[in-house]
Amino acid sequence: MLLFSVTFALFLLGAQICRRSFLEKRQNIIAIASVVWMSIGAGLLSFLQYRVWSSADVANYLLPPYTDISYFLYYVGTRFFLPFGASLVFAVLFVVAMRIMNKRMGEKFFDRGEITVAGIAIFLSGFPGVLIFVPTLILFYLLYHLVNVVRGKKGERIPLFFLWLPVSISVILINNFWLSRLDIWKLMKF
Repeated sequence: MLLFSVTFALFLLGAQICRRSFLEKRQNIIAIASVVWMSIGAGLLSFLQYRVWSSADVANYLLPPYTDISYFLYYVGTRFFLPFGASLVFAVLFVVAMRIMNKRMGEKFFDRGEITVAGIAIFLSGFPGVLIFVPTLILFYLLYHLVNVVRGKKGERIPLFFLWLPVSISVILINNFWLSRLDIWKLMKF
């Protein structure tokens, strides 16, 4: 799923940098496309998992007619679909909270289209990556402020619009190449 999530995040980052108006006009379609893209990725991995098991001598006994198909469905569901289902729930809750907060404060916290980009970025992080998304975002934001202070731009409001996707890509890579090797992180996976 690493390839699918990073590919979509990079595509979206490119659209954000080069064609911001495209992103703002089609934000709901892009959000749905991200869910469809990740579902296609999970479906493809499920298909490949079935092919590997059916061609292996011992693993063949994990598939019908030797066992019920429910074991295979449980396996691919928890390995490929559930992490992004859980991150989708987190993303939707986060987007709803951001919209309520932004509306109460007179639309001054988030730019147009930023909330949807944030939701997609959180979704693409997967589970348990969503658990480190906000702390990583805060760290990136503080580093960004520190760089601006060093450059002499004190007190300037820094929008998060261009930080959501780089943080998402960072979280995906940190999750896959470092945290996934930790025992505590393995306990949090489905």
